Amino acid sequence: MKKQYLFMLMGCLIGGSAIGQTSFSKTIVTNQPTELVADAGSDIDEPQGTDVKLGDTLAGVASGGTTPYTYAWSPATGLDDASLANPTATVGGANQNYSLSVTDARNCTSTDDMDLTVKGLSLLDLSKGQVKLFPVPTQDVLFIENGAELKEMNLFNLSGQSILRMSITDGLNQIDLSNVPAGIYELQLMDGKQSHTSSIVVR
Repeated sequence: MKKQYLFMLMGCLIGGSAIGQTSFSKTIVTNQPTELVADAGSDIDEPQGTDVKLGDTLAGVASGGTTPYTYAWSPATGLDDASLANPTATVGGANQNYSLSVTDARNCTSTDDMDLTVKGLSLLDLSKGQVKLFPVPTQDVLFIENGAELKEMNLFNLSGQSILRMSITDGLNQIDLSNVPAGIYELQLMDGKQSHTSSIVVR
């Protein structure tokens, strides 16, 4: 974008009894970069275990602003290098939203996000009380009362890392959390075709 500025310089010329005025004009042209825009690319739907590239590898994931760019994808879980423009992600057992932050040479920042979903994995409806989790918050032991033919549980930290994965059976299951640090976690329950995720607090 170009902007033009016009400055008028007024000067007084004094000679004898005569006073005169003269004017000068000068045009200054400035170039401003276009707006920085991040583009995380289209949502991806692939089977579990598939390796995929995030972002548009042809059009790029950033435009405008002032190069060079730096990139930061979050969470970094499942990515080979979160600082790459197009990192490789491995589709895990749970759907994941990734956020891209782009910073240019002038320290301007733009963000965008995309969804990486597990193909064929739909949401499991547990609204009828087929499954009970207790105690919540929990410490050392979590009980899962399974009345929905669930087959597996997976515990993720807030970075998206799986820290505990195990099979579960019908009826009452006792999950040992004694080695799990205190914090907030996402508990994913699966029956082989569908999944349900809820937050739990470990003290």
